[in-house]
Amino acid sequence: MHGNWQSKHRERHIKMGVSSIFEVGNETIDTINVKSSSSLPCSLLVFSPTKKAPYPVLLFFHGFMLQPSWYKSLLQHISSHRYIIVAPQFPLMNQEVKTVQKIAEWLINNLKSVLPEKVQPDLEKVAISGHSKGGNTAFAVALDSSMPLKFSALLGIDPVAGCSPSCLRPPYVLEYIPRIFNQSIPVAVIGAGLSNQSTCCLLPSGAPNGVNHAEFFNEKL
Repeated sequence: MHGNWQSKHRERHIKMGVSSIFEVGNETIDTINVKSSSSLPCSLLVFSPTKKAPYPVLLFFHGFMLQPSWYKSLLQHISSHRYIIVAPQFPLMNQEVKTVQKIAEWLINNLKSVLPEKVQPDLEKVAISGHSKGGNTAFAVALDSSMPLKFSALLGIDPVAGCSPSCLRPPYVLEYIPRIFNQSIPVAVIGAGLSNQSTCCLLPSGAPNGVNHAEFFNEKL
């Protein structure tokens, strides 16, 4: 029965001209490198469909000591399903929220100018996401009422708030109070299930209990 449902579901998607979310989407994607400038505090990696249309925008924040280019395959895949994705390379640790405020202002005034011709960013539909420390930053940005952009969805991918509950790192988000986030937009938290495990016996866990996705989930409920 389950296999028959999947087959019918896939047939419906094919008739609609839409591929499965696990397959590459129908859109051809341009990858655009935007350098920092007087109005843009850091470089951006932008992924955009090329067909004339309005598209929702996803802001994606990289993890600690990582780069947006390391997520290239994932972000291209998402963009092929009709999203414009903007991934900043944060230059200064612990100043991400202020940096995103300036990026948001730049997006409002300049994003359209770097996109393929006739591609329109829909800045009324902006989602925000991040991995690891970037997930923590995504929550901090979504909770900042002074942001020039309003966000319509929030996704944390294995978000991490610090080394331990007694050693949180800025931007400070966790308060250890259930449902404290009180967000009016849809919020999702993804945990890989390996957060409290170390990849090397000489190193501590990169996302120990008390500061990983489970705590973010508890505070968003």
